[in-house]
Amino acid sequence: MIRRFAPLLAAVAIAGLTGCAHQDNSEEKARLDALHAKENQGMLAAQADKVLAAGLYRLSPDSLATLMPAGLETSGYSITGITTDGLHFRRSRVSHAVDWAAAREKMSASGRPLLDDPIAAKYIEIVRARGDTVRQFKPAMSAQVNSMFKLYHFYDHGKNTQEWYGPEEALIEYGADGHIVSALTKSWQGMAAKDVSVDEYVHVFYGASIAHHVESNVSPTLFNQAFVRDVVVAQATGRVGGK
Repeated sequence: MIRRFAPLLAAVAIAGLTGCAHQDNSEEKARLDALHAKENQGMLAAQADKVLAAGLYRLSPDSLATLMPAGLETSGYSITGITTDGLHFRRSRVSHAVDWAAAREKMSASGRPLLDDPIAAKYIEIVRARGDTVRQFKPAMSAQVNSMFKLYHFYDHGKNTQEWYGPEEALIEYGADGHIVSALTKSWQGMAAKDVSVDEYVHVFYGASIAHHVESNVSPTLFNQAFVRDVVVAQATGRVGGK
């Protein structure tokens, strides 16, 4: 009789072990999810500019994911990096071009003025709502500011790929005291393997230490030569423009 029931007993034992393993995995996942949620909540709470951060990204209800805020969900952008003093966004601009010449042609056709970029428009809205000034600068300013900080680009250099980088225009926020408060830069990154893809990036930098670093390390000459205009919003139309 004992031998007859041995397979059944073994099956019950295996089922018990499987159940325990499943329970252990579920408990481990719950523990890791709780840690991840706490990290995301801590990062949001530690933002050097909580107003800009709250306007440009949000957490999912369970705090496990970082999401684009209301109004930017359909912008095509996703978040590639978050630090306590910066946010980094990416979206596809050109997909599967046959070569770099074709990619450049598509880039020209799909080019968008900086002030029409949805993240830039949201940035301007937030900055002006708190009474600060936004100034627009030429691509040389983006190149200089980007060179000072870590950029969270999607593609890393590989031995079988080629990459290209290019700056586009920048926005800088000035407070009532005339000092820099934050900066937004836009740039693109191309990558060629079997075909060519191009992504565009928006980097937003903020916080006292970041602002001081930009003010101290960008030359007055560049500030003057790269300046385009002060950005204004027409009250009647809500359109962003300059003066």
